[in-house]
Amino acid sequence: MPSSEVHASLRNLPPTTPPKDRVTFDSAFDGLFNKAFGKDLTPEIRAELKKRGVDLDHLQAAYPFGVFKDSVDFAAKTWFPELPAEQAWFQVGVRNLEGFYDTFIGKPMFALLRLIGPRRTAARMKANFRNANNYSESKLVDIGPHELQLWMNDSGETRFFVAGVMFRGLQLAGATNVKIDELATDENGTVYRITW
Repeated sequence: MPSSEVHASLRNLPPTTPPKDRVTFDSAFDGLFNKAFGKDLTPEIRAELKKRGVDLDHLQAAYPFGVFKDSVDFAAKTWFPELPAEQAWFQVGVRNLEGFYDTFIGKPMFALLRLIGPRRTAARMKANFRNANNYSESKLVDIGPHELQLWMNDSGETRFFVAGVMFRGLQLAGATNVKIDELATDENGTVYRITW
């Protein structure tokens, strides 16, 4: 029976990197737009992203967190307009990971995930996300053979994107029947229950 209580060690965690100091690396934008949605990129979509600060033909090394958040929101509304926001952000997270697979950094990372399996993949969440940004923090608690609780320092809409990335990542690591539930969220982060 999955636990619905947040593990004591995951309660009231302190703030981490302030949003003003957070940056997302070019590989995240390349994976999300050029790889995951590349075949669907119209000149109009490219122009809109450029207005929002992302030139897909000339990516910068890093972008402020706000630009990344705005870009994910744009992707959610563009490619999943029929879904409620949280489901659209989740789907963008899933597609993002599929696109990230085709990047220079993604290919070796996914080879490692398949090798180490779902449990150790979840334990490496901070390192996995840090391939795409400078701010991700996580803390993992092992609840049972196929159950974990994971705190990530994402809140707001980005927590749904993170859940989609984790969902697809665990599938690619070999987990079946993956389920990710949000147990708690506050301004410092979100606690997820992960089962498979």
